[in-house]
This record gives sequence, structure tokens and C-alpha cells, in this order.
Amino acid sequence: MILLNAGTIAILVYLIVLILIVSGWKEVFMKSLSYRACLLFMLGWLICVFMNLQITPNIRLNAGIVVLLSSALLCFFQIQVWYRKLYVLTVTVLIGTVYALFGHFVRMDPIFIWVSPVWDPVIVATLCVLLAVQSIEEQMVVITIAFLLGDGLLQWISGGHHVISLGTAGWYDQWWLAIVVARLSAWCWESAMIVGKQTAGFVYRRVKSWKK
Repeated sequence: MILLNAGTIAILVYLIVLILIVSGWKEVFMKSLSYRACLLFMLGWLICVFMNLQITPNIRLNAGIVVLLSSALLCFFQIQVWYRKLYVLTVTVLIGTVYALFGHFVRMDPIFIWVSPVWDPVIVATLCVLLAVQSIEEQMVVITIAFLLGDGLLQWISGGHHVISLGTAGWYDQWWLAIVVARLSAWCWESAMIVGKQTAGFVYRRVKSWKK
């Protein structure tokens, strides 16, 4: 069980990502995005995360969510093929629903708990993301919108007349950790595929030379 104050993981991961971007590791993990776009996103989120917007009497929205949603929409429109867009939208809705339903299950019955009621929905949703999408643009869209949709649905399912807060410190912990895990996993998979192809090519050339 992760015993840290809400927001601690988000701050630590944010600083690590910022250092990686500045030191040139962007070309490894996010090579399809420009430095300007990455730095504008990091700066915009840092400024807006300290502001809250009261959308309705029962819905409170952290301004950092506006930055995330804007970035997700830009990434979505960078996807060129129309059926790929439809696929990403479908995956987003499905993962958001899984996030909400699994979160509701672990709250209703402790038998479903693996790590904690807070992190189990995130673990399941992130695993679904890893299986469904690989590019940074698609992962940004799916993780941002699905996690936001799932969190909103989960708070609504819980019932009562409480205020629905979107973009809490705990939610940012989940988002930052999920996006980093998704990128690292995609990079490892791509690297493994490259090494596999190079190894297969080397073995093929060696076998071919022996036959001669």
C-alpha cells in the first residue's frame, strides 16, 4: 500500500520528467513531440494546478485538468487515420468504465482489493492502456480522458449530495504515474522489438553464410 500524502508522487514524477526533458531524454521517450510543446505543457500545468474552478454548485474542477484535456485533444487531432481515432475513443470509454466499475467493486467488497482501494482501479486501467495503445499521442488521450471519466463516474456512483472534485492531488498522483509507466513500457517494447529484429537478421545472415 502506498503511504504518501496525496500529491507527493505527482510532484516527484513531475520533477523527474522535467529533468529528463531538459537533459535530452525526450528524444527517447517522446520523440514525436517538440521540446516547445513539452515545456509549454509542463509550465502550463504547474501554473494552473494551483487554481480551482467551480463549474456548478456540485462540480469543482482543478485548472490543471484544462491543460491536460487541451493537450489530450491536440494529441487526438494528430492521429491521422480516422478509424484509429474511432478506436482510441472506444478504448477511452471502455477503460474509463473499467476504472469506475472496478473502483466501485473494491469499495463495496474488500475481497477485490489487491493493493489498496485507491490504487487498484489505476493498476487495472493502466494495464488495459498498455495492451491497447503504444504511441505517446494515443496514451495521452486514453489515460487523461479515461481516468477523468472514470474518476467522475466513480464519485457519481458513490451517491449522496457531495461535491464532485475533478483533478484532486490524489488523481494527479495516478495520472503522472500511469503516463510514465505507459511510456516506459512502450519504450521497452519498442527496444525489445528492435533488438529482436537485429538478432534475427544476424542469425539469418550467419546461417546463410554457413550454407555457402
